[in-house]
Amino acid sequence: MTLRWPRRGVTPERVDGVQRALTDALEETATLTGERRRDALTVVIWASRDDMRRATCAPAWSGGIFDGVLHLDVQGVTAPDWARTARHEATHAQLAEVDGPIPHWLNEGLAQHLEGPPRSSVLRSWQRMVERGAVIPFASLEGQLLVIDDPDDARLAYHQSLAMFAFLLERRGARGVREAFSEVEAGRPEDILSRLVPGADGAQLRAFLARR
Repeated sequence: MTLRWPRRGVTPERVDGVQRALTDALEETATLTGERRRDALTVVIWASRDDMRRATCAPAWSGGIFDGVLHLDVQGVTAPDWARTARHEATHAQLAEVDGPIPHWLNEGLAQHLEGPPRSSVLRSWQRMVERGAVIPFASLEGQLLVIDDPDDARLAYHQSLAMFAFLLERRGARGVREAFSEVEAGRPEDILSRLVPGADGAQLRAFLARR
C-alpha cells in the first residue's frame, strides 16, 4: 500500500491508523465476497475536500472516492468518524477486483455494512421507508448512484442499498453474499436479490426494516 499525504493537517500517527483501517477493510471484504485480496493500493489524502473533488470530479456529497486510486481528504481523516469513511472506500477498492458489473445496491450496501453499525441518519431513512412506503424500485438501484446530484436523493438511495444488503445477509447469511458475487462473475447481475431471496420486493424489505 502506498500512501501520500500533505505535510500539514494530519499526523503520521493518524496516517498509520488510516493504513490499518484500510488493510482491515480490504481483508474483510475479500473474506465476505470469497475473492482474493487485491495486491496493491495507492491512497492519496488531499489537503482539502475541494482539492479532492476538483481532482476526481466527485459529487459534492462525497467524503471519499475510489477511481483506481483511493482518495480521501484531511477533513475526513481527522473527523471523529474517519474510520468509517476509510473502510467504506477500501471496500470499493477491493470490489473493483471483482470480474463483472456489480449492482450498485450491492456495492454500496456492502461498503456501508463494512463501516460499522448504521448511522442515526440511516435509521431515520429506514423509519421513513417503513412509515411512508418510500421504497425505490430495486431495478433503479442497479444503476450508477454517483450520477445522483441531489444529496437527499443520494442519501435515500444509499440507505436503501444498505437495507437491501442487510436483508440479503439476514435471509442467506455470508453464503448468500458469496453467491451474489458468484452471480456477478457469471454475468447475471440483474435481479440478484429477488433470485437469491425468492419473492423479495419492497413490501418484504419494509417488513424487514420494521423488525429492525
